Amino acid sequence: MGNVGTGIQGLDLVVARLNTEIKQIEGATNKGLIMAAAHVRRDMEKTQPLTPVDLGNLRASWFVASASGLAAGTGLKQFKGPKAAELAAKHSSNTAQARSDLPRSKTKIGIIMGYTANYAWYVHEMIGKKFKKAGSGPKWFEAALGRNKKKILQIIGDNVKIR
Repeated sequence: MGNVGTGIQGLDLVVARLNTEIKQIEGATNKGLIMAAAHVRRDMEKTQPLTPVDLGNLRASWFVASASGLAAGTGLKQFKGPKAAELAAKHSSNTAQARSDLPRSKTKIGIIMGYTANYAWYVHEMIGKKFKKAGSGPKWFEAALGRNKKKILQIIGDNVKIR
């Protein structure tokens, strides 16, 4: 899974530890990584802390990119409000950039997942903030990765390429 490289306190450490364990899985595939990312996404929508929602633009900016393209179900929702066009344009350029940052070798795999909304990191770190959506809160992404570590590794392990 791609390192978000945000400097967000705690998240980079969780991702780095997860990446270390993923690298130990012999025959790991992009399919397994994408399926694990889909599991994390579903979990962020049903287990507290949930992804915060105002207009829904943060959630709409979710993406999973692999060298072969964007995973199904990413970038399909409409952005809303006065900045909808700007968010949509940034979503397209940010996902294209993420894809170009990924390895293009048959021997290397990787995905990048996250949010393209430029304020996602800020909302993620809003400790003590009362969010509109009941059950939502800061550090939702970090929490989902942490609590799903075993499941992520299991999904990746269940989808290895046998040589």
